Amino acid sequence: MVENDHISDDAIADQIAKYLASRPQAADSLSGISRWWLTGAVRNAPLESIQKALDKLVAQDLMHTEVRADGEVIYLSSQAQVKGDTDE
Repeated sequence: MVENDHISDDAIADQIAKYLASRPQAADSLSGISRWWLTGAVRNAPLESIQKALDKLVAQDLMHTEVRADGEVIYLSSQAQVKGDTDE
């Protein structure tokens, strides 16, 4: 049995940052990030730990959030350009 409580928030944040570096337009919810962005032992980290890592990346201005009409929070790179978000 693999112990997941020892996976640091920094290790999770690092993997998320690397994912975004290779896919700067990526955007997803907490559950989507957990399922699709993370690999190895980090993929099995508790959602609370993944949330802390995301909060850290947001606080560092590496990511930002958007809230959908249904209340779901979406995380994306601070460098991502939102489609349709122009002043034309």
